[in-house]
Amino acid sequence: MVEKGGVLTKYLSRLLGVSDATFARRIDLLEHASLQTGIDIRLTTSIRYTLVQKMAELQLDPHDTTANELFHALNVKATGSEISLRNALNIRSIDESTAILEKVADHFQSFAKAQKVWSIKKTALKKLLKETPPHRTMKALHYRSHASMLKRESATELYALATLIEGESYKHKLMSAMKKLRPSDFEERPLEIVCISEKRWKQIKASLKVHTVPVFSLPESSTLIVIPVSIAGTNGLALLSAALVLKEIRHIKEHAAYLKLKTLDPHLHEHIEIIALHGRIPLFTLHDEQVYWHHLHHLLGRLPELPDHIGPHMSQKDLEWINIEAHLTGISKDLAFWVDTHNVAFVSDDHVVSLHLIDVVMNLLYNTPLAQASTVFVREVVADELLESYLEAQPFRRFVDEHTYKLTDIEIEILYA
Repeated sequence: MVEKGGVLTKYLSRLLGVSDATFARRIDLLEHASLQTGIDIRLTTSIRYTLVQKMAELQLDPHDTTANELFHALNVKATGSEISLRNALNIRSIDESTAILEKVADHFQSFAKAQKVWSIKKTALKKLLKETPPHRTMKALHYRSHASMLKRESATELYALATLIEGESYKHKLMSAMKKLRPSDFEERPLEIVCISEKRWKQIKASLKVHTVPVFSLPESSTLIVIPVSIAGTNGLALLSAALVLKEIRHIKEHAAYLKLKTLDPHLHEHIEIIALHGRIPLFTLHDEQVYWHHLHHLLGRLPELPDHIGPHMSQKDLEWINIEAHLTGISKDLAFWVDTHNVAFVSDDHVVSLHLIDVVMNLLYNTPLAQASTVFVREVVADELLESYLEAQPFRRFVDEHTYKLTDIEIEILYA
């Protein structure tokens, strides 16, 4: 234990993968600046309380269970959840990975279309592709001319394929062309899931310039891409791909809300470039803590009503939070165990065992041993929740309010010392 005005457990520092001393200094600084104490302790208590509940549901003794026993129990639980989800989605046990991914994508099509998000119009997207023709993509798709390709292909799918196939020089040309985009080139339209066909995938995979995962998103075009990659082992694939689809839909909605907020900014192209090239949108630094747009998106979404300066730009629907585990439970009640596990982990001297659904199912799918088990997603969630807890406290809340006001005008980088 580390003494810090009271007893600070090592739980969060180990969960987050930082040294106890580094974590203690970070908390000291945040507490001193925010005039708040015990936020980290409250978060730890909440996580550990949920952990005890979930271990009991797994019929494990919270006071006498090893990391290895919990890790095994989670694999068993995830296997059962995979079977339940497959039954709900009419996925057969003999289905190969490509068929599983396609059926998962098909299931979420209607949900995706119900999400109206702010993005580049398809006509503007096609104009961009006409001004910066993706030569390698045209060759991979066996077209003889760009005109023929643009005529026959969906603008969103072609844009996605160009993102995968073209090199860095093309991306720079595309970003330069985006400087010409105007507010009239944007609209609110349904989020689109593009499922690349297996035939097309075989056609293009030899031309890929970047390694990709089965599910990824392009928020600037409000598009989620599902690729029919072939995976030898499929235990957990339906559950993993479904969770990733929901996570990427949430990612698109977060970025689309920011794009909507900045559409009238004279530096609009710079915001599009950040969204197109980076996974996170940095806003300002607060006492050595980098605050990103998704932090403010979460905070604004929890308010009972939007601030006056935000209201004209977006609605509560733009700030809606998609609870991945709750949504999956809506498909199959047998998945209820995973609700509220997004920030839960078991921490011992030797191991961290994540209960975050995506971490667990990735370990299952790839048969990962405990020593190399994924904790990426639970660490991301806990880090966000810890920072957001401080951002909600005064005087940090004042800085957050000031910056959200500035977001409705021309953005400038702010450093609060």
